Amino acid sequence: MEEIYANDDSVCNISVVKDRGSSSSKKRLYVVIIFLGILSVGLLTGLISLGFHKKTCPAGWSMFSGSCHVLSTTSGAWYEARADCRTRGGDLVVINDADEQKFVLTLTETSTWIGLTDQVTEGSWKWVDGTPLSSQLSKFWGQNQPDNGGGYHQYGEEDCAHIWNNYKKWNDVGCGNSYLWICEKAPE
Repeated sequence: MEEIYANDDSVCNISVVKDRGSSSSKKRLYVVIIFLGILSVGLLTGLISLGFHKKTCPAGWSMFSGSCHVLSTTSGAWYEARADCRTRGGDLVVINDADEQKFVLTLTETSTWIGLTDQVTEGSWKWVDGTPLSSQLSKFWGQNQPDNGGGYHQYGEEDCAHIWNNYKKWNDVGCGNSYLWICEKAPE
């Protein structure tokens, strides 16, 4: 048994020195962990915030090209349609391009008011947002439209536009006619 402890002098004479590098490494590790924790909390807060602030359409409305659209469930005159859309926070739909025209046609299968009128100046068609009808969109008028009644007095003034369900084109009619309508508004 004595042979086992024969060189015990060398074991006792070993001096223990603290490794300063190890302590420094631990401090760096703690700093990195704290930094990553703060970064994670910041990123999580940002993601949650984006989720809450993501703009969406109300229930029953459809999103298209950054705007919300809805088809009314009742019929009425163009003025009633516009008033209803305004109480909902929007206005009658303004069709900006061929893609939006196609989209609007998917919402309805019947004659439907749109936000186009020449009430201010006969023959000068403007959208409810004040923009004039562009020549690119004029192709959506039905054949020989707009015609302001075509000279037939029984039709009266035809100052409001609707989607003509028979042809999926626009037609000018008297604003007092009763149709469904499509409202458009910004997402919330």
